[in-house]
Amino acid sequence: MPKDNPMVFGNARLSVITPTLLRLEFAKDGKFVDEPTLFAYDRTSMLPMDSIKITDLGDNRYEIVTSALTINYHDDGFPFSTSNLMVYYDLNGKRKKFTNRFLPKNNLGGTVETLDRVTREIPMDDGLLSRDGWYMIDDERTDLLTPDGWIRPRDTNTHIQDQYCFIYGNDYRSALASLGAISGRVPMTRKYIHGVWYCRYWDYTSDEFLDIIRGYDENDFPLDNIVFDMGWHTNDATLGTGHNGHLRGCFITIVNLL
Repeated sequence: MPKDNPMVFGNARLSVITPTLLRLEFAKDGKFVDEPTLFAYDRTSMLPMDSIKITDLGDNRYEIVTSALTINYHDDGFPFSTSNLMVYYDLNGKRKKFTNRFLPKNNLGGTVETLDRVTREIPMDDGLLSRDGWYMIDDERTDLLTPDGWIRPRDTNTHIQDQYCFIYGNDYRSALASLGAISGRVPMTRKYIHGVWYCRYWDYTSDEFLDIIRGYDENDFPLDNIVFDMGWHTNDATLGTGHNGHLRGCFITIVNLL
């Protein structure tokens, strides 16, 4: 029976990061990944063993209990699946079951990459929060962060499973806290970031930009940030590849008006 967290079962490793966040790994050579990745930036968080109850059920079967989850695991020598892993949690007052092979159905949506040329309602990409009470992030192909600040590809030939299972039921706050525990907690942004932004991909002159600002002021409407999009770039540069492959820079200037 495992005595430490993460818990190693041969070529499988189960990490209980928070009471509602599990990491599932399987490596054919038993060598697991402890380096940070572009997603899993913070490796310092791990639920202490005195907050976990483990019961040996016999025949290589274990029950692992946190304050929010009951995990039934059968150490059968294979990657984590519906055959060897069941996680039970509470949702809307009922006991629910999760496995890492379930498909999400009731996701509440996340972000979209761009709103360029969007003129009507569009579907959202998946986000962390779901009415199913869980969400899973597959990290097995994410590049590793090296100590010198660079990235390198990971070994996907032997380290074949690396999944983060957020199982939170109705407790959305715990889901967001778990995300911070593994990805790093973001400092509170400045107030103006959440204010009104103006941006249009257009070749404005400086006078036109000033007129826009005056218009907001004259109509007593707030304006916190204005973005000089792409029109200020030169189109005859001979070095560097920028927006849409043109030989020019591709930086965007943002002016804070506070």
